[in-house]
Amino acid sequence: MLFVKSQTWRTQLENKDEVIHKINELVKKALEKKKKRKPTKVSKAAKEKRLEFKKLKGDIKEGRRRIDPHNM
Repeated sequence: MLFVKSQTWRTQLENKDEVIHKINELVKKALEKKKKRKPTKVSKAAKEKRLEFKKLKGDIKEGRRRIDPHNM
């Protein structure tokens, strides 16, 4: 069930007309087809930037490791 209410106008007839208009707008909006997203490739610069960031984070984490005296 769908209930649409309007108390904008003083008369019942005007409020009924507004409700009909609101329902028509809701139906029209629901029937609109959404634009399909076109998939795009990630740019070379964006890939390089992401890999640089990953390398930096890896270096930071590697610096947190405990030092092994046997490998020195």
